[in-house]
Amino acid sequence: MLCRIHITPAVTRESLADVAGITVHDRGSNLSGIVTFPVKNVDSLIVKAKLAERGLNVSVGEQQATRMYMDNTGLSTVMPASIHYYNTIQEIATLCRELIANK
Repeated sequence: MLCRIHITPAVTRESLADVAGITVHDRGSNLSGIVTFPVKNVDSLIVKAKLAERGLNVSVGEQQATRMYMDNTGLSTVMPASIHYYNTIQEIATLCRELIANK
């Protein structure tokens, strides 16, 4: 049986996968609450700043933190969003709306 800490990030991954220009980069059969994605052709630091203006917090993972992964995927940065049990579906929808609006 899945608990909220698994369901909420799964909904986030599904929702982000539906946003043009976003590719979710989580791998494996047992995924955590961290949902990792870049926004195509937009600097992750700019996206992070725009989301922060709306009260949405994400991090920016740079190449030196995960060099092998970044080299293999051709990415220079990704944005991990740490989804917690207390995050709501409405907050996930807000994240997706803001990402669409700020591309």
